[in-house]
Amino acid sequence: MSFCADTITIKEVMNCHSGLPVKTQDLIDSLTYDELIQFRSSLKRGIVNKAPLYVCSICGSHVYLNCRKEERKFHFAHKKHANCPYDNGHNLTDRQILAMQYNGAKESLAHKNMKELLIDALSNDASFGNIESEIVVKGFDGEWRKPDVKAKYCDKLIAFEIQLSTTFLSVIVERREFYLKNNALIFWIFNDFDPKNTKMTQEDIFYNNNGNVFIIDNKTVEKSKEKQAFHVRCMWMKNKGEPQKVEWGASIVAFTDLTLDLKKQRAFYFDLESNDISTKKERARHEFLEWYEKETRGKSGYEISENFGVEFREWIAKFREYGIDIPQKVDDRIIGILLSAKKGYPIGFDFKKIIEIAHLIFNAKNSILKPYLGIFGWAINHYHGKDYLINQDESGKWRQKLNNIRESLKNNKDFSHNKQYDELITFLFPELAGILEKMNTLNTDIK
Repeated sequence: MSFCADTITIKEVMNCHSGLPVKTQDLIDSLTYDELIQFRSSLKRGIVNKAPLYVCSICGSHVYLNCRKEERKFHFAHKKHANCPYDNGHNLTDRQILAMQYNGAKESLAHKNMKELLIDALSNDASFGNIESEIVVKGFDGEWRKPDVKAKYCDKLIAFEIQLSTTFLSVIVERREFYLKNNALIFWIFNDFDPKNTKMTQEDIFYNNNGNVFIIDNKTVEKSKEKQAFHVRCMWMKNKGEPQKVEWGASIVAFTDLTLDLKKQRAFYFDLESNDISTKKERARHEFLEWYEKETRGKSGYEISENFGVEFREWIAKFREYGIDIPQKVDDRIIGILLSAKKGYPIGFDFKKIIEIAHLIFNAKNSILKPYLGIFGWAINHYHGKDYLINQDESGKWRQKLNNIRESLKNNKDFSHNKQYDELITFLFPELAGILEKMNTLNTDIK
């Protein structure tokens, strides 16, 4: 049975200790009749002792619990307040109501304790100056904001805002834009965070903060005092995705270890954005090489799919989006040459042995493939050892060519390494990056 009145004026109240809002019907329905009678007395005692238990979530006035005698149904009430939209006949905008809820939550005991912890921690770090609480910051265009705590850090104004359950998206966005316009940085602080049970008001912050959450507690204050440097507890998303699919990292870190990004109004310890790009690139690299092998292994040019060229160009276009410098026209055989060297069997060529590819490159009538004989040889040595081709040379023809090959690599311009595919090679075969650097800087074996 519900003991909540059918019609209620005050639809939401705030717990003064936790700062959390609660729907009045949910609160009333959670109590038995006996408990509601006792709760009425507790609310009145709090008001008498000037330590109210609950207040109106909008105007901040202390509330008491009334009971309609005929129905024995309960509802919250407070004295008529000129600015409270819950009062009859008042007409405030949604923005004004949100602002009142946000400011009301700032009066909670939990919020006040958080400010004290934050100031205590900052005061131990000589890098921070002009530490002030609830002081107005005036903008260039006449706008103003009153952050929970503000301080100067390396000539930057840092506005610390404590995340509240009533930190609505509009509040987040408006503050972000204000500090962006005024060359300052907003820095959100959480007093509690459970990655397994995140709230939308929290997600609006950390998803836009490169996946990083910062928490202040007694341990971080102790660390700040011990090291004489401001420390925070950082929790960071290891991967992007829906909250339930995200893995988290955590550590107490120094403020000096954070990246402060004023342009994007964010601060972070772990760079999720860069890590995500790296993960996507790595996945694309593996998927491409698997696709290339599947499409070309053991097939002649006539047997390769008609769509191969189109799909290959789509892959190359995708790699360019990752910032990889790739020539406008790409000969896919350079990929086949190096992938064959890595796998130990021909890919991209209708051959049975790797040594057949070596003969093809050296004997090529045009100069398209010759510049890659050097990197092919280095790759073979890297993956399989220097005797790999010799062991496949059953006819002895490769041995007979060795002196000529070495001479050509040193002095024949047709065999000079072509750097145009270096970035693509480094991306697809990162283990060969050192070899390319050696070939290009030391000029050994290749001119």
